[in-house]
Amino acid sequence: MRELTRNQAPPDDNDPWVDWVADPKPGYSFSSPIAATRPQRHRALSQSLIVAIDYGVSFTSVAFAWSNAESLDDIQVLCNFPGNDRQSFSKQVPSVVAYASENVELCQDVWGFLVPPGIKACRGTKLLIDECFTDAGDVGIDLGLDPLRIPVGKTAKDVVADYLGGLRRAIYDEMCIKMGEAMVSVTPISFWLTVPAIWSDRAKMLLKEAATEAGLISKPSDSILLLPEPEAAAHAALNPVLKQPYVLLRPGSSIIVCDCGDRATDITAYKVRALQPSLQLKEICVGTGGTYGRHMVNLNFRTLMQRRFGTAFTSLGPEKTGPGSRFMTEFEMAMSDFYPANSKRRVLRFHLRMRVLPSWYLGLSEYYDDDDDDVLLRSPEDVRPLFDPVVEGIISLLNKQTSEIREAGTGPVERVILHGAFSGSLYVQQKISAWCSAQGIRLINPQAGGEFAVVQGAVMFGLGASSTVGGRKCRRHFGIGTSKPYDPSVHSRYDATNRRVWRNGWDNDRRYLSGFITWTVNRGVPIGDGSEFSNDLLLCLKHTHNIGEKLLEKRKLTLYDCPMLEPPETIESDSVKNVAEIEFSIGNLDLSTVPFRVVNNERWLRVAITANIRFSDDSLMFRILCGGREIGSCFNIYF
Repeated sequence: MRELTRNQAPPDDNDPWVDWVADPKPGYSFSSPIAATRPQRHRALSQSLIVAIDYGVSFTSVAFAWSNAESLDDIQVLCNFPGNDRQSFSKQVPSVVAYASENVELCQDVWGFLVPPGIKACRGTKLLIDECFTDAGDVGIDLGLDPLRIPVGKTAKDVVADYLGGLRRAIYDEMCIKMGEAMVSVTPISFWLTVPAIWSDRAKMLLKEAATEAGLISKPSDSILLLPEPEAAAHAALNPVLKQPYVLLRPGSSIIVCDCGDRATDITAYKVRALQPSLQLKEICVGTGGTYGRHMVNLNFRTLMQRRFGTAFTSLGPEKTGPGSRFMTEFEMAMSDFYPANSKRRVLRFHLRMRVLPSWYLGLSEYYDDDDDDVLLRSPEDVRPLFDPVVEGIISLLNKQTSEIREAGTGPVERVILHGAFSGSLYVQQKISAWCSAQGIRLINPQAGGEFAVVQGAVMFGLGASSTVGGRKCRRHFGIGTSKPYDPSVHSRYDATNRRVWRNGWDNDRRYLSGFITWTVNRGVPIGDGSEFSNDLLLCLKHTHNIGEKLLEKRKLTLYDCPMLEPPETIESDSVKNVAEIEFSIGNLDLSTVPFRVVNNERWLRVAITANIRFSDDSLMFRILCGGREIGSCFNIYF
């Protein structure tokens, strides 16, 4: 088959054409998950290191441990980052890069704490890795925040690779201080990168490629692996509980992992399958998420400032009011401690000199102290409205997930694990705790603080003492590009730049339209290491060779995915993404065994092939089989 890519122009009808035809017979296509036992995770030698990286939208955490570590206490969180001596919260390094080519005040590219406030920088690049993870029109642009931007000549992957390259140097410097350079050069290192549970396959692939380009792998014994953030957090929170004399969990318990991050909240529900010899979990339903994070509180605050002070505020540059500025740093620190029930101050102060305030403000305003150049917020009257829309959004997600759990019939939720950057807010903890109490659910905060639960849990996962999540729920549909009979009364408005009408001689010269999708794996079905799904397809092609000659032309088959509840029928939907293409040949096929027809003096063949999707722990393999023999494949597609 010659498959049309999304940017190719359609050829003429007379061009010798082959295409995929979705089989019309009921029952011919099938999806059959094959259960498989997850292999025992290899326990590294005593000389190996486990390094976890929780690359976040605003901040990044790093933790590491020797492979003989046995508990959370043996895991160290990296805090020695370049430039962090001038910062108060040093165990997380800002996820920001600035380039000398864009800033005359820089003599070299800088990252993390080394990026001064007010210069042109790349922040929030993690959001740009996944096209489905953010809106193109980021609201920060209109409110004076750093927009989600990429320098000319670079991609989001390039920027992430540059950031991870700086992070790699910091990690290796720390390792060399603790172990010596000679030991580091020979010690196998396993890097575990955590990823949002809702990330697409392409986003995972791009992150791993960026990590590779950043130089994380420096020797053959090193490796890079990916781990969903909720699984890492669940392990960090629950495994210490299992070591307590009185274990409150039991097989059959339902738990929710609530990841409250910088810009989004992701929620995943699990059922406890077993406690011994290790924690075994199973996903109950497809997770949910929304743009409810710490960043939204900042945006609400900036909206309030704009409403109160107008151009006196908006005219100030990013070095005064942008991320990393004194003004925003003071605000963020105050918000993490905001707790209305125990508020010690009625007025919060954030230093900001505004030169163009209206004269009627001076000496009169309850919102600004012109003697000390301080912005004033009344607590809790002014602060609570900044939080409430965000917290209410998180609670709506929790209500949605608990409702789906009830529909699944797995019993009531017994625990909620709260983690992530936004979980450090006392107000968020209070509101989520109140919701849990009303639902009869117990709230768990990881032992070392929610903001480090993911990175520490990832280290423990790499150590082999982690929980095993079997029966994950597939978070998107996967399907194969096919063709169907063309009906002008229905299909005449098709996108001719991505689809084409072709003549199928096998079907008596009936016209077919490409760009349909036969969905092979449905969103929400259980998947695990070794699960397989297959679709039987028919390849119809015109045989232009002499009898006995082999068909050597390369053909393509495309795998698509879609995260929507109900997937569309065609590739024209914006929710459909091209995951992978397989190029293959049927040149070794014995044509004497292939059915053929002669139509209008043309010889047409119909070849039965199978498209197979096989899942592993964090990736899938896409294969094409003909007569039980593999004729094309694509490995390491991250889902």
